[in-house]
Amino acid sequence: MFGLEFIDAPTLDPVLEAVLNRPPAQDDPADEDSVLPVLVTPNVDILVQLRQAVRSVEAEVMRRAQYVLPDGMPIVAASRLLGAPLAARLTGSGLFEMLWPAVVAQDRPVLVLTASSAIARRLSYEAPAAAFVTPPLFDAEDAAAVDRVIDDLLREAEAHRPELVLFGIGHPKDPILAARFLERWPLALGRRPLCCCLGGSFAMYAGFKRRAPKWMQQAGLEWFFRFVQEPRRLFRRYFVRDAAFLTIVAGALWSRRRGRSGDTRLSDEQGGPR
Repeated sequence: MFGLEFIDAPTLDPVLEAVLNRPPAQDDPADEDSVLPVLVTPNVDILVQLRQAVRSVEAEVMRRAQYVLPDGMPIVAASRLLGAPLAARLTGSGLFEMLWPAVVAQDRPVLVLTASSAIARRLSYEAPAAAFVTPPLFDAEDAAAVDRVIDDLLREAEAHRPELVLFGIGHPKDPILAARFLERWPLALGRRPLCCCLGGSFAMYAGFKRRAPKWMQQAGLEWFFRFVQEPRRLFRRYFVRDAAFLTIVAGALWSRRRGRSGDTRLSDEQGGPR
């Protein structure tokens, strides 16, 4: 759907199992069409951004990712309209709440990229053996700045040989960094680790941001909970920019009715109403 291979599962349990026990997959660095060992969690806002950047690095990562979680009730609702119903919304923050304690309990080698040193300190209390990198602010379009972050990540990776690399800065930086990290991964270190792009999940887990109560999550109202906390910052995102998701769904419906159900890309090239 929308050119992405969403996971269809009733809960996050099978996703957690797959991440912790990642099966062999087509992962050939020389093959530009191979599956990337990446987990992404696109929500409505990310899908809208991808529609404006269909040839970007982050869009390519989303299309080739090994695991794509439908992180938004509107995505689940759209899947039903498009005749390919997804069982449930699967969130990155929910996955991290399950993944991190499992990583700690099993003493898994993990490398974590955090947005702040405070988050790194909080997580390191639970996992002192984990490796952390907290870069200074940088522009995702600055290739030199991105490579400096990757240099730091690779130094830690060579020392710790992580099975998982968790990116917690946000979109589009997480997938851009994951792509560059995998591109530069030294073959001498063996199999490339799974890169999980989890955005603000670390801050929620660490208590720096509040998450909606369970009943609001289940009712699809988590967005409203966030809006109430930060109305000035989120008004334009939720009520202006993300309204374009309706156009994306309308275009996909138009294509489906014209007998092109497989052509539900995020660009305007597919035609249909705008």
